[in-house]
Amino acid sequence: MRRTKVVCTLGPASASREGLERLIEAGMDVARLNLSHRRPGEVSRWLEVLRRAEARAGRPVAVLLDMRGPQVRTGEVPGGGLRLEAGQPVLVGPEPPGAGGLAWLPVAVEGMDRLAPGSELQVAEDGPVLAVEAPRGRGALCRAVRGGEAGSRRRVTVRGAGLSLPPLAPEDLEDLREALGAGIDFVAASFVREAGDVLEVRRLLRREGSEAAVVAKLECREAVGEVEAILEAADALMVARGDLGVELPPEEVPLIQKRVIALANRAGKPVITATQMLESMVSRPPPPPAAAAGGAEAGVGG
Repeated sequence: MRRTKVVCTLGPASASREGLERLIEAGMDVARLNLSHRRPGEVSRWLEVLRRAEARAGRPVAVLLDMRGPQVRTGEVPGGGLRLEAGQPVLVGPEPPGAGGLAWLPVAVEGMDRLAPGSELQVAEDGPVLAVEAPRGRGALCRAVRGGEAGSRRRVTVRGAGLSLPPLAPEDLEDLREALGAGIDFVAASFVREAGDVLEVRRLLRREGSEAAVVAKLECREAVGEVEAILEAADALMVARGDLGVELPPEEVPLIQKRVIALANRAGKPVITATQMLESMVSRPPPPPAAAAGGAEAGVGG
């Protein structure tokens, strides 16, 4: 039996029963449903189609429900995008500014007005970086230290004074209740910062009558410092390399990945490495030399 498993994120290209059957035949062990981009009612439809494909393929497939978690995202940006130049002031918050022509980036999260001056906000992986200068209404007055395009529904990484957010978003609870009846095996807790976040997700699952295992996703700086306690509280770990590369210097991510894998292996718990694992092979089938030398580890171990 293979100890390394293949986790596949399901998307529009695999929405049909036939597409899912091909994935199963090709070796998919775990089907991941990313709730960050799901519409209401879509989870149960996906699970129904997946279970039919699983029955026809004659091989069981585990289901990983990846929750939104306490992530901060931009709202609907007027015009679909906001171009910011370095040095430009911008108001970040749930309400547009008054008169004065100040640029506005909508972020409907409570507590933006409590961010400490000097904290930084980064929009997406390659978007603008904003330095917090002062509270302004229910938001924060910022200045772009790196320009770029800020689009709608993009992740906002907060560096410095963190926001106090619950481990699951309200939409997560709705999706979770919808999915539990169809049977799920794993719940991935996003943006955990400490062991208590994992335990809270487990309590919510048990309250809903679910015995699903909890996968703690390591996506932020705080989680890296608490990884051993998080590992003890969780059933499995996921190294989310893309998000870690936004919060931390990219050259640190491979070292963190190796350490987390070693800790999970010693504890006898599964560990998943994710995000852009084989991105270069989209355009060039042979792996690049760095990957061939051991730079890319894929799937689940433990």
